Amino acid sequence: MKKSLLIVTILSIILISNLNAQDIHFSQYYMSPLTLNPALTASFNGKYRVAANYRNQWWKITNNFGTPTFHTYSGSFDMIIPTNSWDNSKIGIGLTVYGDRAGNGALTTQSALVSLAYHRSVDRFGRHVMSVGLQGGVATKRVFINDLVFESQLQDLGFNTDLPNGEIGTAGKPVIYPDVNAGVMWRSSYDRFKYSIGFSMYHINRPRESLLGNRDYRLDRRYVVHANAEINLSDYFVVVPSFLFMYQAAAQEYVGGAGIKYIVNDDTKLLVGAYYRYKDAVIPTIGLKWKGLTAGVSYDVNTSGLKIATRTQGSLEISAIYVFGEDDRRRADENYCPDF
Repeated sequence: MKKSLLIVTILSIILISNLNAQDIHFSQYYMSPLTLNPALTASFNGKYRVAANYRNQWWKITNNFGTPTFHTYSGSFDMIIPTNSWDNSKIGIGLTVYGDRAGNGALTTQSALVSLAYHRSVDRFGRHVMSVGLQGGVATKRVFINDLVFESQLQDLGFNTDLPNGEIGTAGKPVIYPDVNAGVMWRSSYDRFKYSIGFSMYHINRPRESLLGNRDYRLDRRYVVHANAEINLSDYFVVVPSFLFMYQAAAQEYVGGAGIKYIVNDDTKLLVGAYYRYKDAVIPTIGLKWKGLTAGVSYDVNTSGLKIATRTQGSLEISAIYVFGEDDRRRADENYCPDF
C-alpha cells in the first residue's frame, strides 16, 4: 500500500506540475468525434448518434480506498437538423460533456460544450465533402487540497492532515471559464477507397485557468491534425490506417497505426488493430460493429520512462457509439466517417 501511495504521489506531482500541457486524450480518439474535431458533428449515416468513452490510466495503481486514481470519461449526442433548403448540404448540432480526475482525485476537470457543423458536398454525387464546425461552452477545474499532503504536515510518525497545509487562500477554489473550439475537415469516397483529413483548434479564446488566482496565466491553444482511411482489399477485408498529431504548449503527441476490419455480413464487422503513441505506449485494439452499434476496447502498454514505476501497466479504455436510424440503403459515401 505504501509503495502504491508513493507511485501515485510521484505521478500526481508530474501531472499537476504540467497543467499547461494537459488536455484530456483518448487512445481511441476516433471513437470520441466531438472531442477530436467539432467538424465531425453530425458526420454519420443516420438521424442521431450517442457516444461514450471511459479511460483508466495506470489502472492497477489504486489509492488508499482501492479505487483507480486516474480516469477520464466523456459522452456526446449529435444529430442532423432536418432541412430541404440545400440539396448537397446539411447542418448538425451536438452536445459533449467530459470529466477527468487525476492524482488520487485531487485534480478534477469537467466541461460541457455545444457544437454546430456545416457540411457541403462539392459534387452532385456527395463523394467529396467539406465540413466546418464551431464549439463553445464552459469548463471548470479544481484541486481538492484536502486530498493532498504537504511538507508542513510531516511529523516523526508520518503525515498529520489535521495540521495547516501552508497553502494560500485561493488554493482549492474552482476555476470556471468559457471555452471556444473550431475545426475543418475534408473527406472523399471512391469505389474501394475512402479517406478523411481534418484540423481543429481548441481553447481559441485562451481562457484564464490559474488555480492560484494568477490572472496572467492563460490556457494554451491545442492544435490537432487527424487523418484516416478505409482501403477495401476484398469483399471481406478492409485496412483502416489512422494518424493523430496534437500540439499544446511544449507537449506533442503522435499516434499512428492501423486495423484490419473483417466483414462477417451486412450487419456485423470485426476489427483487430494496433497503434503506437510515440515514446509512450503500444496500443492493441479490438472492436465490433453490429448494426448501429460500434464498440471498442484498447489497452496502452507503457513504453515510456514511467514503465518502471508503473511496471509497464498502461491504460484500459472502453468506447461505444450508437447511431439511431442508420440506413444501409443510402449511398455508402454520403456521410463517410470512419468508425474504426
